[in-house]
Amino acid sequence: DGWSMEVLVREMTKLYEAIQQGVEHPLSVLPTLKIQYKDYAAWQNGILESDEVEVMRTFWLNQLSKEDGMIPTLELPTDYARPTLKTYNGATISTVLPAKVLDGLKTLCQTQGATLFMGLTALVNGLFYRYTGQEDILIGTPVAGRIHPDLYDQIGFYVNTVVLRNRLRGEESFKTLLNAVKINTLSAFEHEAYPFDRLVEDLDLPRDLSRSAVFDVLLVLQNNEQSELRFGDVALSVEGAETVVSKFDLTFNFAETADGLLMGLEYNTDLFKSDRITRLAEHLLTLMNSALLDPASPIEGLNLLPEQEREQVLLDFNNTATDYPSDKTIVQLFEEQVAKTPDQTALVFGTRTLSYRELNEQSNQLANYLRDIHNIQSGDIVALQLERSEWMIISIMAVLKSGAAYLPISTDAPPVRATFMLQDSRAKVLLTDDSTHSSGLHFQTALPGLEIVNITTGFAQNQPLANPNSINKPHDLAYIIYTSGSTGQPKGVMVEHAGVVNLALWQIDYFGLQTGDAVLQFAAYTFDASVWEIMSTLLSGARLAL
Repeated sequence: DGWSMEVLVREMTKLYEAIQQGVEHPLSVLPTLKIQYKDYAAWQNGILESDEVEVMRTFWLNQLSKEDGMIPTLELPTDYARPTLKTYNGATISTVLPAKVLDGLKTLCQTQGATLFMGLTALVNGLFYRYTGQEDILIGTPVAGRIHPDLYDQIGFYVNTVVLRNRLRGEESFKTLLNAVKINTLSAFEHEAYPFDRLVEDLDLPRDLSRSAVFDVLLVLQNNEQSELRFGDVALSVEGAETVVSKFDLTFNFAETADGLLMGLEYNTDLFKSDRITRLAEHLLTLMNSALLDPASPIEGLNLLPEQEREQVLLDFNNTATDYPSDKTIVQLFEEQVAKTPDQTALVFGTRTLSYRELNEQSNQLANYLRDIHNIQSGDIVALQLERSEWMIISIMAVLKSGAAYLPISTDAPPVRATFMLQDSRAKVLLTDDSTHSSGLHFQTALPGLEIVNITTGFAQNQPLANPNSINKPHDLAYIIYTSGSTGQPKGVMVEHAGVVNLALWQIDYFGLQTGDAVLQFAAYTFDASVWEIMSTLLSGARLAL
């Protein structure tokens, strides 16, 4: 550990200097050890057999009390799905937090009677709260374990792991969080001698092979004093080694240096990409600066995003304005496409095909019928309860050409739901086909004003083939689709022509749709995904395959 390395370097330096100076017995310059490691082991075993251990055990079981047999799991956002069996593949990124920021954090901690470690722990907890919204967070930290002065000059593994459990709320200030962390940390360190492996056994948690026991994030502050790295006239420097192992999902390694606070982030490469961890480091520094600027601010209100990322999120991502014919309706754009590609295939259903001209003319005849016979006007609702066929598409376009908005109803919708939709929308006409007409007639009992029309009987063949006069405007209603009603009464979602045009033209551009392409019309027409399938195809000159 870091403490042992400091002892090792200090003793190596003394030995080098003694040999250089010709000391006959160089080992004599080293201090005599008061105890050996076996003495420490015997002492620790003694504690674990004393009454004191039960006090520590009770503390930790209360501190990590389980709810429903579980303790909270930190659900950090990851780039990859968590492997079913925990892996230890890792990497590390490092950055230095400026000395000015470090001094500011230390000053804030001192005013609250807290240590730098407590301040860093509070910041990491605040960052995780902002990432996850979780208010109960567990983080592990190693403790040196050298609670007796006789252990200070020892080289050996005395380290134990301590779990810090902090509860926080977003409306609380950073100062409040820092004070809570201080209290929890002091209590935990007071009971730090209880071995972590025994604690895991005592908790008897359901084990998840994809995670570490109890916690997934470790926080370390190396604050032991560093000796000057010199062997006489020879200067030494630390050479960093590439890390390919990550013991936990994420480990924060902090160390004070002359330049500021060195932060190394060791991360599991099977969970995170390097750019996410780099961004996490930037978020932590930004959060720290924000907390130092106003430590009385609520945690949920502290700034998390560096200026460049903030501008990207608020401005660049929202800079989606694009030119599109916002002054035109679906009908106008469809008729323009018909004029461009009248003989191209517009629609395929089994062995039946319709060209753009044929689809337009049949839609015109039905639209003219709706206007002349049923007095359909702009703002009216025409419902459709049709089997999947070319008539479904003809009817949709006809209703739009008539000036009305269409309301699709599933052929297997329960009568109560269908009746509700017709009544709630104030539908004026219901279009049916041969297979749905008889069932449609039953709606007239509950809705005597509803007109039922079987569109497959050829009634509209004598109507004009020409486009009816356009009476719609971009902000007139194009269709209504009802929600499932699984969380209450079904609700009709109303969409205007302008919204459909915007969506359809975006899809045309996104997929690069053009004449000759084919699009599968797959979604049920009672599902809004059908809208972009149909409209992006028919407004681009492509072929719609049902």
